[in-house]
Amino acid sequence: SGGVFNLGGLGGVPFVGPSGFGAFFSHSPKDGHIVIVYGPHVGISADGVVGKVERVGMDKPSGACGAALGAYKAIKAEREKQMVTGLAGTQLEGFPYETTQPDVQEDFIIRDLRARMEREGLDGPDQNALIAMVSNKMYDMVSDLLLREVDGAIKKPGFWQGITEVIFLGGIVINRGNPDGKNRVEDYFKPITFQSLKKAEGGNSVVTDNLLAYLYDEDTMLG
Repeated sequence: SGGVFNLGGLGGVPFVGPSGFGAFFSHSPKDGHIVIVYGPHVGISADGVVGKVERVGMDKPSGACGAALGAYKAIKAEREKQMVTGLAGTQLEGFPYETTQPDVQEDFIIRDLRARMEREGLDGPDQNALIAMVSNKMYDMVSDLLLREVDGAIKKPGFWQGITEVIFLGGIVINRGNPDGKNRVEDYFKPITFQSLKKAEGGNSVVTDNLLAYLYDEDTMLG
């Protein structure tokens, strides 16, 4: 076993960058098979509220994912302020921060999520649907950044000399409610991406296999 290497930060975003991915791949055993499990998380409380979860040892539900919810609220507040000031569609300088204290990871999430939600409505009667939409946008953010970093890594000379296969298993972790705040309930994982990358025989191209059907269709396994 080559062990575990943590790539993620707030919201499950792989903030380690090219240097972190380079260190990660360099730790692979000879002829190693690498599995990258990635994605954001979202809570669903015992009462069915999306974005809330009863954490063990706490008296009442709290937000999950806090980074995603915080970014959503900041973007919503910014849009409301734009409407009041007549600057709709214009990013407000220094907003949402009123201080100079750095918050690098959350700031990245806000900026990236802002662009992804530019054409999305941020209000509506179904708050659960809104937070589910934010969670899916967070998955897209994590996936896009991860695949970009991996693509850059595999194009470097010698990448496939020590690595046999890279497997991506991406999805959303669903934290389930703990009604009494004591007994931990097992979380769910919703798979969205399941792919395998291998070097093609006799060349530098990469063979990609989509394995997602194997998780959902038993007939695929049999036939």
